[in-house]
Amino acid sequence: IIQNANACIFNYKGNHMHNDYFKLTLPRAKKFLDSVEIKKFKDVMPLTAKYFKTKDHLKFSQIKDFPLTPIAKGETWGQTWDSAWFLMQADLSNIKVTSELLAKIDFNGEAIVFSPDGVHHQGLTNGSVFAHQAGRSVFAIPPHWIKNGKLEFWVEASASSLFGVSR
Repeated sequence: IIQNANACIFNYKGNHMHNDYFKLTLPRAKKFLDSVEIKKFKDVMPLTAKYFKTKDHLKFSQIKDFPLTPIAKGETWGQTWDSAWFLMQADLSNIKVTSELLAKIDFNGEAIVFSPDGVHHQGLTNGSVFAHQAGRSVFAIPPHWIKNGKLEFWVEASASSLFGVSR
């Protein structure tokens, strides 16, 4: 499976033994490809995140009043169909920004990235019920988002996938 292709069509209807093979092999291959992908970046800087959950759809102008809770990579932030707002931050003062900056974020659902002042920037998704390879988790960071060596932006996320929830 080639991850860097613009499109990938995979349709296999073999016998049960082959299906079990793919269930075991594909997660291993994805883990390997993810580790290779990270190595192609020059500098990798961690993002910190704080968040709050909500059942209501909120406008960006409404989110500043909610208390934020820190959350670490890998922690659960919600159940199926929950929504949350995340304040993402990074200290970039120790690196010299000489090329395009990219962020890779996977909230295990759909999300939309907002600029620090609330402008829609990019949609993200971890995949769909039809094709898990259809995810989008990398986006360009505009240079004007960095102020005094600090990066800050917001993400609204939903614990669902593109076209629904996988079962």
